[in-house]
Amino acid sequence: MQTCLPIHEQYPAKIAEFRDEIEAEQPGWIRHCRLEYLWDEMFDLYCDLCEVYERYQKSTKKGESYFCRLSILIASESEKKEAKLQKLIKQYRFLLLNQKNIQRKDSITDEMIEQAKNHPIENLIEVNRYGYALCPFHADKHPSFYIKKNFGYCFSCCAHADSISLFMKLNGVDFVTAVQALSQGG
Repeated sequence: MQTCLPIHEQYPAKIAEFRDEIEAEQPGWIRHCRLEYLWDEMFDLYCDLCEVYERYQKSTKKGESYFCRLSILIASESEKKEAKLQKLIKQYRFLLLNQKNIQRKDSITDEMIEQAKNHPIENLIEVNRYGYALCPFHADKHPSFYIKKNFGYCFSCCAHADSISLFMKLNGVDFVTAVQALSQGG
């Protein structure tokens, strides 16, 4: 007999699944959001601490009796906030250092994409002297894939491609692999 979990007990699994989907679509996005959140929290805590120290300075200048208790309260409040701030700083540094040290294999830059786009299509498929090639997108018997300015268009099937998408089609690879290969002269 299969039991159904109450809805509030299903949330952790659903959140983990959602997080994995986001990370698969946008690698590093969750880390980036966490860094922004930590930065905002650190800034808010720093502003709070500045206010606490200002109140502490004002309380100690006015006298010792009533304000002595107030200054002790403010000091204990500032110690908690300082501890929290130090914890946030450690988390921020850890995430930032790991982000710099861990270079994913699938990371590509804009320069790499530009290099891949500029890779001559003529190096990927055989082009005749009139600028036509056999279309890689359908079973072409007569050259109908016209290439001009490093961009191809098929007059039969209306397919179009630049060097990246053509490389992806010919080799059956994803965008990142195609950009890496073409930017290295592949």
